[in-house]
Amino acid sequence: MRGPDVRARIVTGMIYQPYALVSIVVAAAVVWSSRQAWDVTREVTWQRAAYCFGVFVVAVASLFTQSYNPFIYYIF
Repeated sequence: MRGPDVRARIVTGMIYQPYALVSIVVAAAVVWSSRQAWDVTREVTWQRAAYCFGVFVVAVASLFTQSYNPFIYYIF
């Protein structure tokens, strides 16, 4: 019986780095402790709507300033 493949060892070594594990734990904590999107959208104030619109404008502007974007629906 052979041991684990070299590629499996490399992937395991990359996954179990302290930075990756901490990132996964922090991401899980943020996801499971924050409010649900439905609860956030129930109380939309004009300040929150203006903030979301501003973020949308910045995101669209950043799409237009990139020379290449691999996003398939943007390349037309």
